[in-house]
Amino acid sequence: MNPEPLLIDPPGGDRPYSRLVTHKVGLPSNSERTEAPEEVQRVRSYVQYVFDSGFCPYLRETERRNGYFISVNDAEPGAISPREEVFEMARQFEPHDRRVFTHADYSPTVLINAFSHPDAATPEFLEDLLEVRRDLRLRLMRQKKKFEIAHPERPVGGSHVERAKQDRQQEPLFQSEIPLIMMREFHRGDRVFMKTPQDIEAYNKHFKRPVRTGWQMD
Repeated sequence: MNPEPLLIDPPGGDRPYSRLVTHKVGLPSNSERTEAPEEVQRVRSYVQYVFDSGFCPYLRETERRNGYFISVNDAEPGAISPREEVFEMARQFEPHDRRVFTHADYSPTVLINAFSHPDAATPEFLEDLLEVRRDLRLRLMRQKKKFEIAHPERPVGGSHVERAKQDRQQEPLFQSEIPLIMMREFHRGDRVFMKTPQDIEAYNKHFKRPVRTGWQMD
């Protein structure tokens, strides 16, 4: 059974990211913990759903090693630049607890920015988030980082390997109660998501087992 969401507030840093406790075993006994506020509970509800769905097998390590780091932004959308949010996340991204598992050297860290202002769910802001994803996805992969957007209005389904598409096309894999930007390390298992020559080029830059040119998932 998963423990109730608790937060460990890390000291310092340019931005107040807090570590979500998803597995209490192995935490330092002197860790300062606080109850997670409602916004974090909503984030937890979404990542729990994705984990339970089996859509991303690497989340097993994220859950086991308390790899979620969450920042809640309650500013009005007009005061938020989604592009700058992504750049700042990339700047602060620090993979923790790196170790070898599933035959890969990979960190379970997942950085999450949550936007809790009621107006953050307006179509204009949600479209801004997706536009930034379209513009910066490849750029971040070249930096060995991968980010994704979840929000209440994203269509059901999601990118996955061909054999799973029919099974997954009606699942709300990227629908969350509040808008989220999620960032993690680009890893070898992402080869099944590489669809374009530019994707393949970015992947082959980092990993020894290349994806063939012309690999098509659609």
